[in-house]
Amino acid sequence: VGAGNRINGSISARLDNGLGLTFAAGENDNQGTSIDTTFYYGKLSFTTSSVSMYGKTSFSIDYFNINNSGGAGRAFGIDGEAYSAAVVQNLDPIGAQLYAAVRMYNIDSAATVTGANGVAASQIQTVGAYDEDVLAVMVGSRIKF
Repeated sequence: VGAGNRINGSISARLDNGLGLTFAAGENDNQGTSIDTTFYYGKLSFTTSSVSMYGKTSFSIDYFNINNSGGAGRAFGIDGEAYSAAVVQNLDPIGAQLYAAVRMYNIDSAATVTGANGVAASQIQTVGAYDEDVLAVMVGSRIKF
């Protein structure tokens, strides 16, 4: 990929009142190439015992953003984001959790290129641009034993 600089980091905290915060960010700067990526992520959560007699309930929202300038052999010109809301209900008497989440993905790309660095321009195939929203809904359970 080439020499460059990469920096990533994250921090999370949960307060005694049930409020939780998470932040993460990163940058990949491949000097001498056109492949540069940055991302940001943030999450806000709240956990409480006052919703259900069966255990703690947690609510969260999050946001993710990425920008990738790409290069030959990779998707390029990608701007993407995702955001979600979720709830988790602990069922302490049976050692289980129920969860539900909804996440919206939005991806915008200029094009996707197949080929490798050094390949002649006539041999590089443009697959096409992509600009779609995707909605994912998840529900499930987890049982600890």
